[in-house]
Amino acid sequence: MAQALKTSVPTSAVARLLDPEVAERALRPKELPVEPTTRSVQASIRANSKRRIPVIKREFVLTPESEATIVRLVAMYRQSTGARLTASHLLRAVLIAADERFDDLEREARRLETLSLPANGREYDRQRCAFENRIARAFAAGMEQAVAQGGVHASATRP
Repeated sequence: MAQALKTSVPTSAVARLLDPEVAERALRPKELPVEPTTRSVQASIRANSKRRIPVIKREFVLTPESEATIVRLVAMYRQSTGARLTASHLLRAVLIAADERFDDLEREARRLETLSLPANGREYDRQRCAFENRIARAFAAGMEQAVAQGGVHASATRP
């Protein structure tokens, strides 16, 4: 049979505020989120490889032009497939294609000379656009090279 409590458990908000454990947790410094390392991402992928559930969230800062391109691409593939795919589906599909031809992409990336990352201020828009366009041209050249060598194909390891 259950025994009666010897001391009553405080249930009011004020009583919880005075609880030393609550105060300790409130004053404990929070750990700052750390950008995932390649090793931690690979461990997460291995742990979730059988489930194929997207588990890593990323945030991207886009220009209005980039956002318009994503919207157009999503709309195009929605119309073509009849599915209500999202930008996340689209990005994962693009990354699958890139992963399949990583060697070709890497070869083109190595042809780029050292580039300086432009600052984020508005006065650097022209330099930032030129920087991103150089990378975009190298990426497109790598994908074109992949297609010329037999095309992008579905991997046997992908569902």
